[in-house]
Amino acid sequence: MSDRIAYSAGKISIATMLSRILGMLRDILKAYLFGTSWVADAFAVGFRIPSILRRLFGEGTLNAAFVPTYTEYLTKYTPEESKRIVHIVSTLLLIILSTFTILGIIFAPFLVNIIAPGFKAIEGKVELSITLTRIMFPCLIIFGWSALIGSVLNAHRRFFIPALAPAIMNFVWIITILILLYYHHLGDVKLVIGLAIGTLLGAIGQFLIQLPELNRLGINLHFVIDFYNKSVKHIAKLMLPGIFGLGIVQINVIIDTFFASILQDGGVTALEYANRLVSLPIGVFATAISTVVLPIFSHKTAENNIDELKGLLSYSLRLTFLIMLPATFVMLLLNYPIVRLLLQYGAFDAERSLPMTAGVLFYYAMGLLAFGSLKIIVSVFYALKDTLTPTKIAAFAMLLNVILDILLVRIPALGINGLPLATIISVFVNVLLLLWILRKRIGALGGKRLLNSFLRIFLSCILLGIILYFSSNILEKHLGTESIISRILTLGIPLLIGGGIFILSAYLLKVQELRALLQVIYQHLKIILPKKNTKKD
Repeated sequence: MSDRIAYSAGKISIATMLSRILGMLRDILKAYLFGTSWVADAFAVGFRIPSILRRLFGEGTLNAAFVPTYTEYLTKYTPEESKRIVHIVSTLLLIILSTFTILGIIFAPFLVNIIAPGFKAIEGKVELSITLTRIMFPCLIIFGWSALIGSVLNAHRRFFIPALAPAIMNFVWIITILILLYYHHLGDVKLVIGLAIGTLLGAIGQFLIQLPELNRLGINLHFVIDFYNKSVKHIAKLMLPGIFGLGIVQINVIIDTFFASILQDGGVTALEYANRLVSLPIGVFATAISTVVLPIFSHKTAENNIDELKGLLSYSLRLTFLIMLPATFVMLLLNYPIVRLLLQYGAFDAERSLPMTAGVLFYYAMGLLAFGSLKIIVSVFYALKDTLTPTKIAAFAMLLNVILDILLVRIPALGINGLPLATIISVFVNVLLLLWILRKRIGALGGKRLLNSFLRIFLSCILLGIILYFSSNILEKHLGTESIISRILTLGIPLLIGGGIFILSAYLLKVQELRALLQVIYQHLKIILPKKNTKKD
């Protein structure tokens, strides 16, 4: 079972890696075009408002509520009854998201002024943010339906296409930005409006790529109104705490945006860029693992097999340690080389944009382990059909985050960096409280084995950190940082040497999870690489 989780997560990771690479290329081009300018800030806020609602009614809560219920239907009921649930939920989702989209377009001025009051200091910034918000708000409907299709496919253990779908959106964004670079003479305002239109087109592409896979399951989306269906009520009942819980998380995002808009021009964009960079290992690995284990957790819960559930939880967390701990050391010690190589071009300057973004990335990186673990732990609660407990803990964490935001941004040495620091402290508290509650509910979680694995991986990371620190400084001193080649070498060589040392030391320290990961890599290489012709003449 553990190898199956690792293999399925590996497939998702490949698709997600492609999406993240394209996303990174998109951000490089966007940074080149707009840097951390007021126009970039306006785009960040314009896209953030519909994104907040997307997370509330789409990806997180819908997957958490729909997958366990739909999985139960697939197990106990006929295919026709299972398809009917999909049709009813898709109809209800369309009505709800369309309503929010219309309201969002109408009240866009109010929303922008609430989220980013600091924008008033620059003429035209608020107005542009409102325009961009109205253009991109219909993405909410498309993202919601995409999330539903992805949830259906995940419940059928078809993970690759839903994980690949965001790559299509990123690809459309990249094409849009390349076209805009050709028309750079039109000015930043017209260019950023063109980017917003490209975002809407990319969302449509993300939706369309999943339809053929859904059709292969014999499911064609069409309208069915039966909102009093017991299962639909159950899904809604599970979603409500999840919506509130994710609403709490999004309030944190709004508060961070609020403070960033006041503290520093370009601060909103710096937070966005750093968040995307730190989301790379989270999206590629932690999200992949949590996506795979949710339906498996749901099956184990339906069978009342709590011992296997706990074993899979322990294994998933240990696999997360193996990825997130070294990723943390890399981003902490190579934050400047990473931002310099990926973003410092064109309008993204070395004097202001680089130190601001690299500083925020440093503090976000401290929370990688907590961010990754949280997704998996919450999946257990969702499998137990308990969305209320994570919501209560998230509410407490939000309150803590707000208090810390207010306190930390007042420290001169921190400034805008106080925002990510407050976030990671609250996330760590969230994780520890959920683990404590889960242990009380289902019994011991194999703490000794988790600690043993953590310590072995951490020791390997210390060696990794030493290599990264000294090799990066030596190379930077001798090669400089001006040319692209020097930037690639300054980042790439430490990663290659440090990565090799980490793998060797983890292997010698007998980190068992490394074996599973290497097996997954080997299996995928067998698929990708051409097979040798062994037939004799």
